Amino acid sequence: MSEHNQQIANNPKFLKRQAQEALKAAKMLERQHMANGAVWVTGPNRSRVLSKQ
Repeated sequence: MSEHNQQIANNPKFLKRQAQEALKAAKMLERQHMANGAVWVTGPNRSRVLSKQ
């Protein structure tokens, strides 16, 4: 791993911001899919999947 990548990995504020942005993007995609008729379906082992039916 390069020195630059190690500095980024050791910066908790950067990682927190990156996680928040990823969650925001995931929620946006979920809203778009649900607006197009997708619903949460519970599968085996209590897993949940967003599926268009």
